[in-house]
Amino acid sequence: PLYQDAILPTVAYVGGPGEFADFAQLKEVYVGFGLPMPVIYPRKSFSLLEKNVEKSLATHSLQVQDVWNGLTSLKWEKIARDEIPQSLEQTLKSAASHLDRDMAAIKQETSAFEKTLGHAVDSIHQKIRFQLGLLEKKVLKASKKRQAIVRQQLLSLENNLYPDRHLQERVFNITPFLMKYGFAWLDELYQAVDLTHYDHQIFRM
Repeated sequence: PLYQDAILPTVAYVGGPGEFADFAQLKEVYVGFGLPMPVIYPRKSFSLLEKNVEKSLATHSLQVQDVWNGLTSLKWEKIARDEIPQSLEQTLKSAASHLDRDMAAIKQETSAFEKTLGHAVDSIHQKIRFQLGLLEKKVLKASKKRQAIVRQQLLSLENNLYPDRHLQERVFNITPFLMKYGFAWLDELYQAVDLTHYDHQIFRM
């Protein structure tokens, strides 16, 4: 940097975090050589948020920042735990509890009327309990299936907004976006640049 600034003095240098760190170490060197250090201006940083990705975020009540924090560790457990509605769990438990109580009363009344019918009541009781058990297993299976779908959706979000645990700009090439949205999209992106703020910007497609 000193060599190039000695040949062609630089008023301002636009750089990323790595360049910032380098120049921070060179400040005293510039002073030592009597060279003015250029103003270091942070380059703009964007995440491109396509409509289908934004819709998926809204479906799961997520923000882009949640994806950066890591959905795998943060959200999958909670989604798996909350997938089966509490009201449904309570209803199934309540049905099983009421069944035992009601069938006991039916058996008592039936046996009082005809002793030989007690075994028939027990058999019916067991069959109903078995069917309730099957229903619980089907609910659990449906939950697992839905969890798998949700897991895949969250993985897709991570691959889009935080590929390989990096910002898009470190991984993605611009070519697929140009093919999809055309060169006019570059003008929209240029207009969206806010030079008054240094924060990472979210650009909605």
